[in-house]
Amino acid sequence: MKVPARIIGRISRKVEASLRMYRPCLTPAHRALFTPAVLAVLKATSCYVSESARELPELGGTITAREDKLLNFIHSPKLKLESLKRAHIQRLKRELKGARRILIYADLSDISKPYARRMDALDIVQDRSDPEKKKRPGYWLNEVYVSPTKNSLVPVILEPFSTKEEGFRSQNALILDAMEAVYEATGGRGTWISDRGYDDRKFFVALLDARRLFIIRIRLAEHNCRTLLDEEGNRHRAGTLARKTPLPYCMSEFRGHQGDTARFGWRRVFLPGRREPLTLLLFWDRQQEPVALLTNRRCTNIGQALRIIEDYLGRWFGAEDPVRFVKQAFGLEKFLVDDIGAIKAWFFVIMVAWSVLFALEGGREILRWIIKFAQAFPKKVRFRYYRILRGFKKLLESFNDDLTTLVSQPRAP
Repeated sequence: MKVPARIIGRISRKVEASLRMYRPCLTPAHRALFTPAVLAVLKATSCYVSESARELPELGGTITAREDKLLNFIHSPKLKLESLKRAHIQRLKRELKGARRILIYADLSDISKPYARRMDALDIVQDRSDPEKKKRPGYWLNEVYVSPTKNSLVPVILEPFSTKEEGFRSQNALILDAMEAVYEATGGRGTWISDRGYDDRKFFVALLDARRLFIIRIRLAEHNCRTLLDEEGNRHRAGTLARKTPLPYCMSEFRGHQGDTARFGWRRVFLPGRREPLTLLLFWDRQQEPVALLTNRRCTNIGQALRIIEDYLGRWFGAEDPVRFVKQAFGLEKFLVDDIGAIKAWFFVIMVAWSVLFALEGGREILRWIIKFAQAFPKKVRFRYYRILRGFKKLLESFNDDLTTLVSQPRAP
């Protein structure tokens, strides 16, 4: 399949514009490696440094020599990762400027390394991919994604961490820092959406103090749920309030929810010590499990309640699909980098590679050609980054010389 030169030029300009903002944070030697490394990750679709090295013949030398260059790059003490993160935020701030309705999805995942022994700062994590949820060596993964439109998603934070690493403060501190970073990227806009792992007063207070919208699922188990105030100011456990909340509406009665028999209802509540009115929104999911959402979004009628439920249920697209994508498409759990600082640097490169797909997705004609290369089934899917990655990989393989000539930096020393 022959791609017109204008399409190659547009792709090259998109990639160039996406990666330009990181360069001032890099030394000349690192600047020459950064863009090729990002493209190599996309072409190799692998987290193995050696696989990316195979895709960089322009660096010269043997595969082993190229691998050493990449390893020296992510291990280098001169690599200013914090500066690169700030550049990533500033880049997204520019790209998200025109977004009208922003949803922010946050999650904490795990990277299981059951056979690792000598990796730096190995922690003990719960392997969620295991049916028995066994605890194994590994790292935690802090993830925050932004969805500026219904079918698009961009990673803002994709950072592994360990409670055993030097200088570790706390998990809550990492999440609060992530909140500040993502809202800087969105210009203070967007609804923070997360699951029960974020049911913590510190997060509610931080979001309320900054006047930011949120939808957070809260725990209902009597031994592990929070205290809320009803409209009269009486204190109740959240589980007790949930049982007392009537569920007069059925989703199947409303357009777009035919066949969904879940019932829902809501009531006004307050956090102890706070004056801001909140809504406790209750519904039953398809597994017949009660779901309680605490939100400060306006909820005074059925339409607003349904929109809140829909935005929360979109969390599968916004948090579950992305981590599955990076684990399946890039084999994220198979990385062989040993130092925690280098691991974070390599994950940053992978995150930037994915964000390039987001930038390419914004060009309609570019996206059409990439999907053609992907040879995807005609079935429409909401999470389409598997197709975009596959198509861009094939395009890179077919037009490697043209593309890398336009977007790569001079040969690394």
